[in-house]
Amino acid sequence: MQNRESIQIGLLLVLIFVAGAATGWMAARSAPAPARVIQAPGIRARLIDQEKVLKELQSQLTLTPQQQSQVQAILGEWSKGVIKTEQTRLVERREMFRKYAVQIRALLTPEQASTYDKMTQDVEARRERLLKVPSP
Repeated sequence: MQNRESIQIGLLLVLIFVAGAATGWMAARSAPAPARVIQAPGIRARLIDQEKVLKELQSQLTLTPQQQSQVQAILGEWSKGVIKTEQTRLVERREMFRKYAVQIRALLTPEQASTYDKMTQDVEARRERLLKVPSP
């Protein structure tokens, strides 16, 4: 009798486990996918996704074809403004970097300065790549 009760309890535990797993699996499938943040370097990370914005406006506002083309033109100008603003910011940061890098270098020994020069060259090369961003 005890053996039979042990088997029943074991089967109930397995059933509860399977039901929980099935519930978790179904909940995961029905839940919306979490938003993924993909951070690209520099200016590209701040560009607006014109197509996505236009689709969202169209779905929420039911834009006419004329409104769609006008909104698309505005979004294009917005993207150009973002690029210009970010390029200006990067140029200002480059100038600050150069100003303070000289001050740091003045504190270093000749051996340290040689290594530091290589480090600053690498930073400058990365920054120059960020400034060369294609237009949207």
